[in-house]
Amino acid sequence: FNGNLKFNEEVNLIGENARVDIDVLNVGSNNDLHDVTQEIHHQAKNTYSEINNWLITTNNAFAKYSVSGYISKGKELSKCHQHNQGIMLSDSSAIEVEPKLYIDEYNVEASHGAAIGQMDEEELFYLLSRGLTEAEAKSLIISGYINPFVNMIEDTDVKKKLTSQISRIIRRS
Repeated sequence: FNGNLKFNEEVNLIGENARVDIDVLNVGSNNDLHDVTQEIHHQAKNTYSEINNWLITTNNAFAKYSVSGYISKGKELSKCHQHNQGIMLSDSSAIEVEPKLYIDEYNVEASHGAAIGQMDEEELFYLLSRGLTEAEAKSLIISGYINPFVNMIEDTDVKKKLTSQISRIIRRS
């Protein structure tokens, strides 16, 4: 996509007990612009959705995520959860997340949130004081950050390729 990504994802949970789990790892660098919209519509009783977004930006990259969950009247016992985590590896990169819930029913479970920030300087300092180089320390912190996503991948070749690509991007930051 040549650094620019415009992606709209819409899921309609139509049947009772319908379920969707969405896990996204998005790494942007070198002036990338990622504009992502995710919408989950609970259109039946007792439906379940969970969105987990891991976002990383560096070198003038910008990631914008609009994440919405809808539970309309009469769709009781539905569950809608959103988790968004972002880490910016440079001062010139940015992440913007808008988690939103539109709930018109009482007997549901819903949560949303976003934790966005730069790499923890204290963690970095601690690893540097233990003899790691800055690149090694950053790589270790990022590995810990993305491991929940990477560990879900069962294909060993895909896992290795993904880890290699992320490491290459981090080394350039």
